[in-house]
Amino acid sequence: MSEFPLQRRSFLRLSAIACGAPFVRPRSSRAASFPANDRIRVGLIGVGARGKVNLKPLIERKDIQLTAICDVDATHRDQCLAEVRKAYGSDDAKGFEDFREMLNANLVDAVVIAVPTHWQAAIAIACAQAGIDIYAEPPLAHSVVEGRAICKAVRRYGRVWQTGSWQRSDPFFQRACQLVASGRLGAVRSVEIGTLGGFRDYSGATGSGFYEDAGGLNYNLWLGPAPWLPYHPGRVHQNWRWHTFFGGGQLMEWVGHHVDIALWALGLDQSGPLKVEGTGEFMDHPIFNALLRYDISAYYFNDLKIRISSSLAPGVRWLSDEGWIYATRSQLLASDQELLAPGEFVSRFVQFGQDHWNDFFEAIRTRRPTIAPCESAQRSTTIGHLGMIAILAGRKVEWRPKEEIVFEDPSSAEMLEKPYREPWLLVD
Repeated sequence: MSEFPLQRRSFLRLSAIACGAPFVRPRSSRAASFPANDRIRVGLIGVGARGKVNLKPLIERKDIQLTAICDVDATHRDQCLAEVRKAYGSDDAKGFEDFREMLNANLVDAVVIAVPTHWQAAIAIACAQAGIDIYAEPPLAHSVVEGRAICKAVRRYGRVWQTGSWQRSDPFFQRACQLVASGRLGAVRSVEIGTLGGFRDYSGATGSGFYEDAGGLNYNLWLGPAPWLPYHPGRVHQNWRWHTFFGGGQLMEWVGHHVDIALWALGLDQSGPLKVEGTGEFMDHPIFNALLRYDISAYYFNDLKIRISSSLAPGVRWLSDEGWIYATRSQLLASDQELLAPGEFVSRFVQFGQDHWNDFFEAIRTRRPTIAPCESAQRSTTIGHLGMIAILAGRKVEWRPKEEIVFEDPSSAEMLEKPYREPWLLVD
């Protein structure tokens, strides 16, 4: 019997020729810790919808300074840059179209990344190589191979990593995890994770035609390593998530949140399932092809089953012979109120507080781990990738979590990584 490993456990080497910009130059990172009165220089990479949400709390912090704004869309970049300069009363912050030029300018100690998923690995690895600490939105990466490459780079270059899985800093989810981990339910037999299915046209531009003027958007750079597709205004910005070349629909939007919480409570966020199976329906649309509806089951040791479905109510429900505990972003419920009674809880869920941003910046100063490390993001995201592979293959995926390999199924193993448009390469 044979096993088929990941085709390449490596990182993205970016082509300087492709976009007319130099390679990122590795540089020495700052001292191991920051003095309390030393403001951390922060750059924003991607300031579209999510980037703008991140901007508000960051611009109000006194312990950091936003020094660089990077976006391939000139409109987004200029609007954000103007807001930052106005808030600081100076023109010190600089704008960049290409993230490599920003990194080479040596203006930042940390970055906050909010880009389409197909770009995340390239940018995150380049930042790690440059000695820069990283906050990045979930899902971690566009494939299992890319996610492992990010984790290896973060470890190799000794960087602080914070995933934007902010539910780990939310009191409802923290308490739910404490209850489950402390044995309030006894042995958890299964977990039900409800996520949103369907499609939402964020831009209202899906009825437009192809080959329309991209305006201030550098579309070729926006595509980056993704396969070439004709420009369409309804495909970019928030709507990228509805195409498998760029994102993964609602499934991949939620694995880094609800699936992450489910695994965290059970102490499984550093491991993975033994097999994954699923069914689903993809979009029948001239522009998009993401999953509309899906039902995925991941099986762990001790017959634990984790079900992820677009048909379940949004949230996480842990079930056992004693009853159930259910958590959402606004409530905590149980089959019996006694299951929610105060008691001795596991401290690891609250040791870094309930301010997700503060956790990141404190970790930068002290060089401690964050509440949402890279490895945990890889494990939750992998379940989404394996579920997608199972649906596309039409059969269950046998998984070896320690080695991150597919067992006895070469065609499924090939889907552990995404193809790259020349001259962008995934190389050893």
